[in-house]
Amino acid sequence: TIMLHVIFILPLLTQTITSFGTPRSASKPRRKVSNLKMSDGGIWLQKSSIIDLRSDTISQPTPQMRKSMSRAELGDDVFGEDPTVNSLEKEVAVITGKEASLFVPSGTMANLIAELVWCDEKGSEMILGDQSHMFLWEQSNGAQFGGISYRTLPNLSDGTIDLEQITKSIRKKGDSFSKTKLISIENTHNQCGGRVLTPEYTKSVAEIGKKHGVKLHLDGARVWNSAAYLGVPVSELTSCVDSLSVCFSKGLGAPAGSAVCGDKEFIGKARRIRKALGGGMRQSGILASGAREGLKRMLPRLHEDHIQAKALAYGISNLNMPEFFICNAEDVETNIVMVEIGPGLIKRNLNSQDVVNRLKNKGLLGVAITDTTIRFVTYYQITPNDIIKAINILRKFLKNVTEEIYTEFSSDFSPQFESLIIPDLADDPSEDAT
Repeated sequence: TIMLHVIFILPLLTQTITSFGTPRSASKPRRKVSNLKMSDGGIWLQKSSIIDLRSDTISQPTPQMRKSMSRAELGDDVFGEDPTVNSLEKEVAVITGKEASLFVPSGTMANLIAELVWCDEKGSEMILGDQSHMFLWEQSNGAQFGGISYRTLPNLSDGTIDLEQITKSIRKKGDSFSKTKLISIENTHNQCGGRVLTPEYTKSVAEIGKKHGVKLHLDGARVWNSAAYLGVPVSELTSCVDSLSVCFSKGLGAPAGSAVCGDKEFIGKARRIRKALGGGMRQSGILASGAREGLKRMLPRLHEDHIQAKALAYGISNLNMPEFFICNAEDVETNIVMVEIGPGLIKRNLNSQDVVNRLKNKGLLGVAITDTTIRFVTYYQITPNDIIKAINILRKFLKNVTEEIYTEFSSDFSPQFESLIIPDLADDPSEDAT
């Protein structure tokens, strides 16, 4: 038996022990990740050569935010014991002028929770804009989970809904009718190009709701941007609504998370619904810490994103090719730029998704928000040089299109196209050029 151990077992044991001490580089080289670097805040994703303007949700947490998250004090939030989440919820309540708030995984869940709290009878009806995010982009989740009926009214170009239309759409009482339980508005208004609703307008809608016993919810995913544009405290835009949602993962740069806000009774009901929807996240202080950092450091600088968006809009407008791109720079108030596809592209059977695909091949990302509309969104990682490069890419696209037209119809080549067939802007413009 001893001889068998010496001959067979001992060599295997020796080999195993030796392998534990072997450096990884000596056995299998570690794969190099070229677009990561280290900073005092942790791992930081280096900037790509692609200009990504699809959404402000693309924003990456800052090194300081990552550092804060790694050091967050944690507990079990379902038991109400995560100190970082509790601190965030108190801060958000103060900022929005509400009694309380509740941290949730997403803005979609925040809005759904508000719908389910206020429309607590199946067959209840809520009034909202036909271009609202809650109607277009959230799967009619109130109907799915709460049996809620949507009464849509036309959004005007500035994101508002006509006040008289709202009043007329509130159902009269009777056994034959749905009960109007909720009105919802959106600030800033995504589909209308980041337009800002004024405090006066919001108060007018709130007064209609109170007169008829109907609650008012604000989809305030980007209400931070509205406050920055108007130069007023967030609470001035939110104090008169019965509930609102806010988002931390857009302009504030946090990796995830939103909050729903209201009075203590509302938040008590909201907490139960969050649990039912699977939104209890236990040690969620890691995410809440990123949100707190966003409120502290990113909220005061949001106006910089608005400047970048305005510069992009004027740059597109100054291409002076309304046959192909239509962009009203005067309508750009915050960090969203809408570009309409002109008749020259439509005649060539190019819709907005076709244009987005071609721009992607050139290094610029946007979103085809309708068949004829492309959306670009700025955020803290977008620099003035990025804006110049984006305009240059759009210019190159137009140049290619006009060259295609020239090839097909050279005899009818219009002088307005010649201005595009000139040397391009520098791919890496200097600070002076910026």
